[in-house]
Amino acid sequence: MDGMTLLKQARSAGLTVLFQGDKLVIRGPRRAGPLAEQLLAYKHRIIEALTAASVTAAELPADWHFLWGERAAIMVYDGKLPRERAEALALTEILQMMKRNAPERLP
Repeated sequence: MDGMTLLKQARSAGLTVLFQGDKLVIRGPRRAGPLAEQLLAYKHRIIEALTAASVTAAELPADWHFLWGERAAIMVYDGKLPRERAEALALTEILQMMKRNAPERLP
């Protein structure tokens, strides 16, 4: 299972996943317990994905930054997500797209 995919599923389920020290900190609704267990089972992949996601939107190339802003705005307007969450989800999606299209462009 891909770490970025699991993180996207976790965020969609309302989970917050953080990497602190050598531990994963997972917070969210109890109904997402099975997904939290899956995150822990793939801890090393989740840590890789979180490390890769430490790229900020400001570090994106201009064309990707524009796409990120547009995607985040759509998530806020159509998806009714809070701006901060929409920006985080959009950044995850943009980084996945960048990896598929031009992996050498990622820092």
